[in-house]
Amino acid sequence: MLTLLLWAAIPSLSLLWWLSVPKEEKALSQTTFDDPAVCAMIIACTGYDCSSDRNTINNVQSRADPNQRLVRTFGIDNAFTTIDENYRKDFRSHAKEKITLDDRRWKTIADLARQLVGTAIPQPGSDIANIRLDSLAQSVTLKISLHILFDRNPFQLDEEVILEIARTINFLWTESKSTIDPSGADRERLRRALGLIFPGVGLTARQNPLNLILPAYETLWRVILLCFIEVTFRHRARAEWKQVLNDFLADPTNAHFEERGPRPGAVSAADIINEALRLYPPTKRVYRKFHIAGKTDPEMVAANIEACHRNPAIWGSDSWLFKPSRWRNIGNEARNAYMPFGGSTFVCPAKQDFGPRMIGVIVAALVTHILQCDWKLELCVGGPNGGEELSREEPLVSDRNNYEWIEISRRLSHS
Repeated sequence: MLTLLLWAAIPSLSLLWWLSVPKEEKALSQTTFDDPAVCAMIIACTGYDCSSDRNTINNVQSRADPNQRLVRTFGIDNAFTTIDENYRKDFRSHAKEKITLDDRRWKTIADLARQLVGTAIPQPGSDIANIRLDSLAQSVTLKISLHILFDRNPFQLDEEVILEIARTINFLWTESKSTIDPSGADRERLRRALGLIFPGVGLTARQNPLNLILPAYETLWRVILLCFIEVTFRHRARAEWKQVLNDFLADPTNAHFEERGPRPGAVSAADIINEALRLYPPTKRVYRKFHIAGKTDPEMVAANIEACHRNPAIWGSDSWLFKPSRWRNIGNEARNAYMPFGGSTFVCPAKQDFGPRMIGVIVAALVTHILQCDWKLELCVGGPNGGEELSREEPLVSDRNNYEWIEISRRLSHS
C-alpha cells in the first residue's frame, strides 16, 4: 500500500531499476509551443492544433513516457511516471492527504521555518559573515518537506546529509535531461544519504520516498530562492513586500495569505508568491508524448510554460519585471495563461493551497531574518564568475545551476 512510503528504506535499492531499461531509445522529433491555449491542450494530452485529429496515446501514458528518465535516474514510480491509472489516482489521493494542512498546522510549519532559518543565518556578532544562499533554500525546503511528508523532526536531521541529498537530487535531475544513463556513483551517493534518514530494507520503486520528496521539494526550492532574491535584493524590492511577508509569517492562515492592506496599490503575500510563480514557474516546460492519428511516428511535444507566463501580449510590456501589484487586476486571458501547477486533467494537488503557501512561509522566514541585518548579495568567491555582481535589471535565470554560487554577506558598517 501507499502507506509503505512512510517506512521506505534506501540502502538495498535494486540496480534493476535502470538495468532493465534499454540503453538505446529512438529519438523522437520534438516541438515546443508557446500559445497558452495550445499549451493547455498539450498538458491535457488532447492535441496541439485546431484539427480534429487527436492523440492516440492515452493521457496517462502520454504524460508518463517523457518522465521515464526520472525512473531511470531516481528509481521512482509515482503519479508522474506510472501508466497504471488506478495507482496514479491512489498516489494522488495519498499525496493530497499529506499536504492538506489546517491553519493550526500551518502555524507549526511557520514556526519551524522561522527556527530553521534562524539557526542557519549568522546573527549580528557572529564570526560567520556569509552563507551560500542556494544551500540555505535547499536545506530549509527539504527539512520542512520531510517533516510534512514523513513526520521527521527537522532539528534531528544532519545538515551535511540534507545538503548531500539536495545537491545530488539537483545534479541528477539536470543530468537526466542530457543522458540516458546518469552516473551510477551519484545515484549510489544519493541512496546512501537517503538511507541515513530512511533506514531499513526491502525497498521497491513504489516504496521509494523520493516519489513524494521530488514533487514537494525539487519543484519548490528554486522558486523560493528566486522569490527571496527578488523581494530582498533586487532593484525594485520594496520594504512593504518584506513587511507583508513578515506579517504573514506571524499569522500564516489562508485568509491572511490573500489579504491586501487598505493602502491603494497594496499587495498580499499571495500576490507576491503568484508573481514569483509566474516569472519563475517550477517547471518551465511540460512534455507529453503524442501520436496523432494519421501520422506515422510518435513525437515529443512541449508546452512552454515560461513563455506563456512572460508573453508581453498577455502580461504587458513589463512582463519580464517582478511586479506583484499586477495581480490586483488580473484578467481572464492572463489567468488562462498562468499554469505553474499544470492544468486540466493533470492539475497538481499542491495548486490550491500547499504549493503557494509553502513558498510563502519559507520566503517569509528568510525575509524576516534578513530584516534584522544589513545584507548584500554577491557571487561566492571561487564561483565561475568570481566577484561579479548579480544583474539588478534583467530577469533572473531560473535554471537549476545558475545561482549555485550566490551567497549573502553581512554588509560592513563602513561600506
